[in-house]
Amino acid sequence: MELKTVLYETMHPHARRAWVVVATLDLQARQLIAAMLRDQGLDVSELDDAVALFGGVFRPRLEDEFRRPDLLVIETSQPGLAGLEIVRRVRRVDPAIPVVLLTARMDLAMAEEAETLGVDCVLEHPFDYADLRAAALAALEP
Repeated sequence: MELKTVLYETMHPHARRAWVVVATLDLQARQLIAAMLRDQGLDVSELDDAVALFGGVFRPRLEDEFRRPDLLVIETSQPGLAGLEIVRRVRRVDPAIPVVLLTARMDLAMAEEAETLGVDCVLEHPFDYADLRAAALAALEP
């Protein structure tokens, strides 16, 4: 167990750590993002397919306790889904969940649509991981 996690749990024995779901196709990027967020004391789940959010995260098995993610970090380029469709679908399930969006390309129309959908932050590849960490932590602020 990491020292930061031990310190957090010692100082906040009854607090529930924020849960972040990272959904990207790129395994190395996903693992790096997840490790970076875990270093911040967050619980992180990794998905290689953002569509899996709807089967495993928003519709858990009956024996699982439902827990709403505190933040989604998702890639726009998902098989079978164009642009911000995954965010539109997330908004139908939970209109208030914070979203940090990762994209290979950004244009004015996409930026306007992301703003309309309430995306907290859009980062275009190649992005600085420090910026991603800052965006994630800012999105988790009450």
